[in-house]
Amino acid sequence: MKYYHMIIARPGPENVGDHSTRREYISRKQGSHPEGWICVGVCGYHETPKRRCEESEDEE
Repeated sequence: MKYYHMIIARPGPENVGDHSTRREYISRKQGSHPEGWICVGVCGYHETPKRRCEESEDEE
């Protein structure tokens, strides 16, 4: 399963260099955001094993 790391911000103008309205947001859907926010960009993603037994096989 993929988890996307995104930067979200409150809509509206930002002053140059002021990123105080921005936050990191993690979701399973790329480009999603909570109501009242906008997605500024997707930073990347990481994957988790689909089954628990896959973890134990990798550790051995």
